[in-house]
Amino acid sequence: MATPLLRLSVGQVLRSASAIVSRPLSGSHILRIDGCSHLKEAIRHGEGTESCDFNVGDHTWLLLCYPNGSNSKCRRHFAVYLKLVSDTEDEPVRA
Repeated sequence: MATPLLRLSVGQVLRSASAIVSRPLSGSHILRIDGCSHLKEAIRHGEGTESCDFNVGDHTWLLLCYPNGSNSKCRRHFAVYLKLVSDTEDEPVRA
């Protein structure tokens, strides 16, 4: 016969609590562009350049920059995209 680990007398109150706390990871990467107007002249529409790799949240990322837009609908826009570089083995990653 198993011995009870806890015996309560009449009227005794047993209190217990636990917590699971999850916080999103955050980080930042500063991309400084010196000579933006020269860059717009040097790179044609649809062509881009990229930042160096950086790490946030156990993943490696980079920024793709298209100074004259990335497609025909965005010729007057400066487009910046965040690209996941690290292998996630098909795991979804939120950014």
